[in-house]
Amino acid sequence: PMANPSDLSATAITGRAFALRRRGFDPDEVGAHLAQVADAVRSVVRERDAAVAEVASLRAAAEAVPELDE
Repeated sequence: PMANPSDLSATAITGRAFALRRRGFDPDEVGAHLAQVADAVRSVVRERDAAVAEVASLRAAAEAVPELDE
């Protein structure tokens, strides 16, 4: 099943536990990969937040420009 986007924070990715199976994947390797994915998610979230802040700043600056009278 598809994960809920609210469950995809970097912290949730890093802390995710999986059931152990007799012939499963190496838990250390899985953990290392999840840490890399979590780092990528953190980076994307920071970039998104910076872009949102920049858009808000540009909108505010545009609204502050006085209207020109022809």
